Amino acid sequence: MKLTLFSYIIIISLLNGCTINPPIMPKPITPSISTQKVDTTEVLYKQAVDAYDDEDFAAAFKLFQQAAKQDHIKAQLKLASMYYDGKGVDRNSTLSAYWYKQAAEQDDMVAQFFLAGLYRFGSGVNKDIDKAIYWYSKSAKQGYLDAQLGLGMMYYNGMEIAKDLSKAKQLLSLAAKQGNVDAKKVLQKINQ
Repeated sequence: MKLTLFSYIIIISLLNGCTINPPIMPKPITPSISTQKVDTTEVLYKQAVDAYDDEDFAAAFKLFQQAAKQDHIKAQLKLASMYYDGKGVDRNSTLSAYWYKQAAEQDDMVAQFFLAGLYRFGSGVNKDIDKAIYWYSKSAKQGYLDAQLGLGMMYYNGMEIAKDLSKAKQLLSLAAKQGNVDAKKVLQKINQ
């Protein structure tokens, strides 16, 4: 008489006074619809990107605008860019500045850089070098290379602000560490 492994387990279990019950399998956990959250602003943003990629700028603009009004930083950036470039909407530097400022105030370094440029050149806002320096500085401190280079060059040239080679060197060193060739060249001139 051959005993199979299963028969052996049953015999041993019966000898020990146990009954064999099938194992209880846990029910799979399926989240209910009410517990799943959908980030509608992210959905709007992705739809806007798709429309923009398909060159349907009017549709993209409307979707970016909806997401931007809900504080979606990337949508605010894209909307500002579309206003500045006149894609899907009439060119409007004032509204471009408004949306860059919305994203900049949420600490977005790219928006801070572009807003600084608008203040520097008076595009869509009154020209204000102090505000330009403020926003360039915020962006540069976060590591945005273009802000480090731009502000560093402002201090190096001393045309719009007082020439300050110490500040120029500090900012350009940060840009050079990120591999910027122009910053490296100007640093060589400063160090001569």
